[in-house]
Amino acid sequence: MTPGTTTPRTSALRVEITAHIDDITVIRAALRAWLTARDIVEARREDILLAIDEAITNSIEHAYRDIAPGPVTLTALVLPDATSVRVSIADRGQWRTPTSEPSGTRVPLSGRGLKIIYTIADRLNIDRGTPTAPGTTTTIEFRAETTRP
Repeated sequence: MTPGTTTPRTSALRVEITAHIDDITVIRAALRAWLTARDIVEARREDILLAIDEAITNSIEHAYRDIAPGPVTLTALVLPDATSVRVSIADRGQWRTPTSEPSGTRVPLSGRGLKIIYTIADRLNIDRGTPTAPGTTTTIEFRAETTRP
């Protein structure tokens, strides 16, 4: 794990974990502290954390399926206009097209992560990599609702 940095308001945050579900807490804590230091209002902060949890969970559960866990890296920055936050989650695994649940399943057991992200985010881009250059990068932008006037 690489610890995050939370220095000046304009600095970026970078945290890298190995794709283990228990390590989501490391990214969550670092991102929460980073967003708090930038005066993002609590309700917006929680929305951002939920969306990012979903994106990281997707990387952990899908990118390295059937192979050894690899890195998942989060980077976050305030965009130059200071009204938006951009967060990227990158892995080096292989994109897997979402599948539907088996017929007869009343409530889907998974598959809601991207829907949650689409609902919360202002912009979402997914770069799925290629077979010769694997890796998925999910870039999400959020309005930066702050407590500053």
